[in-house]
Amino acid sequence: MPAMQTIERRAPSSPIRRSARDARRTVLADPDPISRQVIRRALIATHDFMVGAETGDGAKAVEMVCVQRPDFAVIEARMPGQDAAVAIRQIAEHAPGTIVVVFTAVTDDDVLLDLLRAGAAAVVSKAQGVDSMIRALHVVARGEVVIPRTLTASLIERMRTVQTAARGLRPVDSPLTDREWEIVDLFRAGASPSEVADDLFLTRETVYRHLKNVMRKLGVHRRADVVAIADRVVRTSLVAA
Repeated sequence: MPAMQTIERRAPSSPIRRSARDARRTVLADPDPISRQVIRRALIATHDFMVGAETGDGAKAVEMVCVQRPDFAVIEARMPGQDAAVAIRQIAEHAPGTIVVVFTAVTDDDVLLDLLRAGAAAVVSKAQGVDSMIRALHVVARGEVVIPRTLTASLIERMRTVQTAARGLRPVDSPLTDREWEIVDLFRAGASPSEVADDLFLTRETVYRHLKNVMRKLGVHRRADVVAIADRVVRTSLVAA
């Protein structure tokens, strides 16, 4: 049985429990009513989460998330009514504060990697059990990412083949980190936030967080201003990366 991998640091062994009033709202989407029942009961039993709505249809799941703006959406990778990757992208666009966790019986690496690229913060196999999914919720709530260990080799191989505009030139003296420059370089090349996220294997939320930090450091409030400043700085003070 494959283990679950946590990026950055491990989940706490005994998360702090919340009162019912503070429980984090979750939308549940799974075509199997028995699976939904098991997941719902497990979430409620923790006292940390509450299920605000549930459905077996992908399109309805997107609608529910956009209306309720929950903390989390727990979805199956294959659902009628809407492709899961499309649903995740729509959630990322219209409800960016909602963290998507995929809890699935699907084992196809290509499908699961597509879901991560679409914006899922975690992919957890149902073979791991519902407790693994709950641990993943606590982990992604800290801004981390959870993927199955079986996906690691595929993910690393794809990252090696990524061609980005980030391998370019850098100013000698810059307040930006290497990661921030990677993102800025892609914006300079005309990439959208979704394309930046796909190219760098980040979530859209992470891209926006980095962009916010860049704007703060540069004292501007628009992405266009960031690009203009970066173009000017790179033209006047360059070194080979």
